[in-house]
Amino acid sequence: MPAESVKEVIFKQKWSDVRKRNVINSYSLFLKINGLQWDKPKVRVTQKFPFIPTEQEIDSLISGAGKKSQPSYNCSKKQQ
Repeated sequence: MPAESVKEVIFKQKWSDVRKRNVINSYSLFLKINGLQWDKPKVRVTQKFPFIPTEQEIDSLISGAGKKSQPSYNCSKKQQ
């Protein structure tokens, strides 16, 4: 399969930028193993912010936990 059509297929997919980068890197290694080369496209990956739960979400998690886990969750919450 020609490299240009591979690029076209990759960028038509509704994948995240991270997945596209991984596919490009995998295809590049495949070509290297087979003694071939291509002009590797670049994908800009933006970092996402981590999910930080609200105080209310943490409290509901603790209240829904088992009797044995609740004390350790409460201690972890208080240390934050």
